[in-house]
Amino acid sequence: MALDIDPSPFDNSGTKKEGVSWTYLNFDGFNPWFAYLGNEGYLVHCKLREGSEHCQAGMPQFLDETIDYARRITQAKLLVRMDAGHDDVENMRRCQKKKVDWIIKRNLRKESLETGWRKPSHGDWEYPREGKEVYTGETWKERDGKLYRVVFEVTQRTTTGRWPKALDSRDRSGNILDEPETSGEEGDRAVPPAWH
Repeated sequence: MALDIDPSPFDNSGTKKEGVSWTYLNFDGFNPWFAYLGNEGYLVHCKLREGSEHCQAGMPQFLDETIDYARRITQAKLLVRMDAGHDDVENMRRCQKKKVDWIIKRNLRKESLETGWRKPSHGDWEYPREGKEVYTGETWKERDGKLYRVVFEVTQRTTTGRWPKALDSRDRSGNILDEPETSGEEGDRAVPPAWH
């Protein structure tokens, strides 16, 4: 059963409430954590936090508490899902200790999309349209002396798509790009094949 954990900044611009400060979304507000369980999104745990607090500050303890609360509700196998702000080895250790599976999106700010995991031996190429290539696969990466399974998706565009501009502010007219545009996502995973 999915257990989603994420901050959700509140916009409290123009107020004088204690704890309101500049958030990563560039407004004054709070930056609370929320943890939801299952497809229905039942609230399991939450914590009000100052807006300027980094999303990882205090997360290991919140993660432990959240898993404990979720286990009071269900005996189902848990799959913790968190975004790149929580890409920290300590979160993976906590999940291992609590014997839950996890998917944590990788924070690629310190890595190049041209690193070794893009080698064709690690995955499969798809060509959904002319000018767009999508490469997906998995590999193993060492972090803090342990190997972790990493899945990834890299998209390279040499032309823009033909989408209505209302869907996206980028150029979607089908124009040829001067330089290929590459974007990627990867996530640390401890998910057995049964979850797929």
